[in-house]
Amino acid sequence: MNGNADKILIILDAFPALGGVAKVSCLLAGAWQRQGYRVDILALRAASAAPETGFSGRCCYLPDSRDVDSPRNREYIRQLVTEEDYRIILNQGVVTSTYLDFCHDRQHRFVNVLHGCPAWLLERPRHMSFRRQVWPSGSAKAFLRYVMVKVLPWWSDRRVKRRLKTEIEASAAYVVLTESYKKQLEDWLYDGQPQDNIQVIANPVVVPPTMPAKGRTVLFAGRYTKADKHPERLLRVWKRLATRSHSWTLRMCGEGPEQASLRRLARRLKLGNVQFLPPCLDDRLYEGCSLLAQTSSYEGMSLVVLEAQAAGVVPVVFDSGPWLQTATVPGKTACVVPAFDVQAFADALYDLMTDTPRREAMADAGRQYVGRFDSQAIAAQWTDLFNSLL
Repeated sequence: MNGNADKILIILDAFPALGGVAKVSCLLAGAWQRQGYRVDILALRAASAAPETGFSGRCCYLPDSRDVDSPRNREYIRQLVTEEDYRIILNQGVVTSTYLDFCHDRQHRFVNVLHGCPAWLLERPRHMSFRRQVWPSGSAKAFLRYVMVKVLPWWSDRRVKRRLKTEIEASAAYVVLTESYKKQLEDWLYDGQPQDNIQVIANPVVVPPTMPAKGRTVLFAGRYTKADKHPERLLRVWKRLATRSHSWTLRMCGEGPEQASLRRLARRLKLGNVQFLPPCLDDRLYEGCSLLAQTSSYEGMSLVVLEAQAAGVVPVVFDSGPWLQTATVPGKTACVVPAFDVQAFADALYDLMTDTPRREAMADAGRQYVGRFDSQAIAAQWTDLFNSLL
């Protein structure tokens, strides 16, 4: 790509921000910048606890932080893209209809990315919280949507699928993380017919040259949300290991709306050797850890599972979807437990705690396996896609 064709605009919900989407965006932006691209970020807002990102491009913010799809924001994006002549607009999972403004524009190509599991798109509305989402907004529209989802969940499913189909067909490309997600969308929306517009590009990861020091620590890293991540399951797992894991520590590293309830649960279960720590987004997260415990019901393609393998930390995860067949080699680089058997999870953790040779062999295999997700290689897949669109 030459001249203005080397300009990429990444749209994010929040930046700087905690979480895998912002981190993936920074990894890709750095790789593209090293290839000679100019990469800028446009965000709705900055997170309150903004981490260091290492991003060296320009970051600007939408004028209306309340609604990404407000007329003011839509006009701002159109003007920004036209004035700066960004040839690629990469929407990293922001729920917006801005792609409709570029569906017939052959000079500025809008790419939508689904960072989650398609099944979670249907499930997420069912977890809408009246106390946290509907009541504070004071919106009659939000209240009506809440009632419709609770009373007629099929109405919500149809609505989500209609929006998905529109996003796919009006985008220059629609990117998902695994082949299984592509097939799922094709089965749902197109009677199984292959769709060239749906592309598959996995999440990137950086494999450190050496493994961090290992210790007798089990790590949980992620947002404290009950609908999808379910960290409370891990505390109940740890309770079952109470008489068998005295020499091991559980490190809970994260933040989120369930933080206070998790601490209360830990006290109620009288758990020992549990640490609650703030989020950490650099390699220090894995220092002293030998096992990663992930108890999610839904994941897109968990960045922390990829990073753990890269750091020689063995993941123990519930079978939360076909993404695990891509991100891991079950039984060789990770232990995949039948969903959502708490006792089986406890047994799997204990087996790896007490079997050092197996744990070390899986750690070595994991580091070798995730080399295929090296950030430079994944960034090259993206640039091949960009070139095909232009």
